[in-house]
Amino acid sequence: MGKRALIILILLLLVSVFGCTELSTTLETTAITTTSVTTTVSISTTTQDETSTSIISTSVSIPATTITTAGTTTEPTTTVTTIPTLEFEYDKLSDADMMIELSNIELTVSMIETSLGVHLGETEVTVSGIHATFKQAYLYSLNLGDHEFNFSTSEGEILVIIYVTDTRMPYLESIGSFPYVEDTDVILTFVMFSGSFFGLSGNDITTDDYDFSNNQLTIYYDYIISKFIDTPERTALILTYILKYPGGTRGGWIYIQKP
Repeated sequence: MGKRALIILILLLLVSVFGCTELSTTLETTAITTTSVTTTVSISTTTQDETSTSIISTSVSIPATTITTAGTTTEPTTTVTTIPTLEFEYDKLSDADMMIELSNIELTVSMIETSLGVHLGETEVTVSGIHATFKQAYLYSLNLGDHEFNFSTSEGEILVIIYVTDTRMPYLESIGSFPYVEDTDVILTFVMFSGSFFGLSGNDITTDDYDFSNNQLTIYYDYIISKFIDTPERTALILTYILKYPGGTRGGWIYIQKP
């Protein structure tokens, strides 16, 4: 009987030590608190003389454990506004200011700079809301071709390209018909705008007989007087000039009357 009770006691101890499997673990970023589990086993033994009860207590300690779960990072959503490069053409022939309006893309202009970072003031351009007005005098000062400007707007910077042209026709400002003053060069003034002087022709004139610079044509006196001397019956020299400009070509005549 004593051996039987001892075997039962051992079995109960094994069950107490290895049978506690239902432990809960929570996967959080906080530590699990150490938990003690106490199992109390009551065994009764009966003898002829008396019945005795033994109480045996067994404690199982579970060590504290920290388990960290990886957080999920959410990428912020970014809205990108695509603003096209704006291109415009300005012809100096218009003889006016140039207004650029950004109403179609709903942008408010705050500042304008050149591609070199030079800030434009009110003498060059005025800014009001969605409008930017380039002054005529400033546009006239620009060379022909592309000019880039950075517009600071409510949606960031945008690139604005202005292509400057000039189809104004150059012309002879001086009177084209006049009597010759002996022993002096003939000097005539042209308004060229963006044009160029192509040349003189007529009466066997060559490039050695004249010069064009700073919008002035100089015809040398020795050429003029030689033509009147060589042909005494001549009453005037008639020369033709050719001017070229972005809009085309034009010509005119110069009449030098015999003194």
